Amino acid sequence: MANLSAVSLYDHGAIVQLDSYIEDMTLTNATLDMVPDGKEVHIIVTCVFTAIFIIGVVGNAMLIFTVARNLSMQIPPNIFLANMAVGDLLVVLISVPFATIPYITPSWPFGVILCKFNAMLQDISIGVSIFTLLILSVDRYVAIVTPFKLHNKRSTRGCSLSIKMKILAIWLVSAAFSVPDAINTSLEVVETMEDPSNVTEPILICSPYPFALSPQYHIGVVLGKFLVYFVLPVVFIVLVYSLMARQLISSTDMVPSHGNQQQLQKQMQNRKSLAKLFFIMVLVFVICFLPKHIFLIWFYGDPNSMENYNLGWHIFKIISHCLAYVNSW
Repeated sequence: MANLSAVSLYDHGAIVQLDSYIEDMTLTNATLDMVPDGKEVHIIVTCVFTAIFIIGVVGNAMLIFTVARNLSMQIPPNIFLANMAVGDLLVVLISVPFATIPYITPSWPFGVILCKFNAMLQDISIGVSIFTLLILSVDRYVAIVTPFKLHNKRSTRGCSLSIKMKILAIWLVSAAFSVPDAINTSLEVVETMEDPSNVTEPILICSPYPFALSPQYHIGVVLGKFLVYFVLPVVFIVLVYSLMARQLISSTDMVPSHGNQQQLQKQMQNRKSLAKLFFIMVLVFVICFLPKHIFLIWFYGDPNSMENYNLGWHIFKIISHCLAYVNSW
C-alpha cells in the first residue's frame, strides 16, 4: 500500500475528499463495498451539513443581534460569547458549504486561493473559540474570587477598551496560528482510473498536508494542533475551574452579614450559574473536537492506517467531521 504522502486509492474515479482541515484521503473499493449505498451516505451527510448551516446561521446571527441591540446584555461574558458567535458564523457561512463539496463532486472546483482561505478560516475560528473560552474562564474566576471588590467595575455595560483589546488579541493570535496552514495548504493532483474506458483524468484535492512533505511533517502538524488547540487549553481551563470550585465551596463565608446581603447573595448565585454555563460550553467543545483529533492522530500516526481503514473508521470519521461543525451552533 502506498505511503500516506502519496495516497492514490480509487473507487471508479470518485474521490471522497474531506474538508481542507481534516485530510486528503480516498476510499477503497473494499471499504465502499461495506457501505450499504455510498450515494445514500453522501445524501445523508449533505443533509446533515445543510441542517448545521441553517441552525448555525440562525443561532449565531440571533446571538450577535441580541447582544448588539440590547445595552443591558452587553456585559463582558455576553460580549465574549458574541465574539465566539462571529467566528462560528464565518465558518458556518463559508467552510460548511465547502465541506459538502466532496459529497457532490470528486474534484475541488474553487481554485487554490479559496482552498487556502478555507483552511485558514477554520484555524482562525477554532482559535477564536478556544482563546475566548480561556479568557472567559479567567473572567469567571476573577468574578467569583473577588465578587465584591469588582462589583461596581464589572457591572458596567458596554464594550470597554479592555474588552476590545482582548477581542482584538484573540483574533490576531488566532490569525497568526493559521498562517502555516494557509501557506502549506495546496491543490494536489491525483490521477484515477475511470471505468469502463480506463481513461485517466486528474482530480484536484484541497490538501492541508502536501504530498511532497514527509509523513513525519504530517503527524508533527497533527500533534502540534492537538497540543495547541486542545490539550493545553483544556488543561488550563480545568485548572482554573478547579480553583473556582474550591472558591465556590467557601463562598458563603465571603458574604457579609449586614447591608445589601441579599443583593450580594443573588450576585454570587448568578455568577455561579454563569460558571456552570461556561463549564458546559467547555464540555461541549471537548465532545465536539476530541473525536476529530483522535481520528487524525490515528490516521497520520499509524503507518498501516490505509490498510486498516474500514467501515468503522469511515463512520467515526464522518461523525467526528460533523461534530466539529456542530460546535459552531
